[in-house]
Amino acid sequence: THRFSISAVAACLCAGAGLLASGAAQAKAYKLDELLDMARKGNPGLAANAQVTAGVEAQALEAHRSYLPTGELSSTVAPVPRIQCYPNSDGSDPCATTNFSFQPSQTFDAITNLRGVFTRTEVKLVQPIYTFGKISAGINAAEMGVEASRSKQSGQVADVELNVRKAYWGAKLAREMLSMLDEGLDYMNEAQKKIDEELAEGSGNASVTDRLRLRTMRAEIEARVLEARRGDALA
Repeated sequence: THRFSISAVAACLCAGAGLLASGAAQAKAYKLDELLDMARKGNPGLAANAQVTAGVEAQALEAHRSYLPTGELSSTVAPVPRIQCYPNSDGSDPCATTNFSFQPSQTFDAITNLRGVFTRTEVKLVQPIYTFGKISAGINAAEMGVEASRSKQSGQVADVELNVRKAYWGAKLAREMLSMLDEGLDYMNEAQKKIDEELAEGSGNASVTDRLRLRTMRAEIEARVLEARRGDALA
């Protein structure tokens, strides 16, 4: 008897959402290269890891730009109202009142009667001259981070490909086992038919024990057929 284990086929469950969706929706035969390509493009975990690597690469680029100057530009623009002073009655205070001492009805005239516009612009620039090795250390750390992220991404791609290969070869193994077991059942049926005929006619060397042993072997093969079909369906 041939025993078939589905433990290797069970590992295919993490092969990727894109692969499962495409494979389940279309009754189409795929080659191994096609399945691997589908897994690389459709697996959400690989897409997320690619974005993480892109972010780390952007941080490394930012670290390389630390040697460049940084700046700040600020600009202010404001209206300048026209202010007129009026002395008091005895002349002791030359600016006792202004044209902004108005009634609420005169608000619009006061704020639209402008003298001009005030503007101010400032530019600040900072150029690193000596940082005691901080920028160099930051660049090295960023580059190591990029290398680590790329290595992790490559490892996860390899894991996905491994699971796809397990599923693919698991399915092929299950089908080969089914073909072999079906062929064995045909021989078993012929042998069982011959033993039944010999026992019915009382000829030959077959015994009742042989018939029972044959039935036991047939039950074992049928169990292996069901296991192989389950492995095929799972893969």
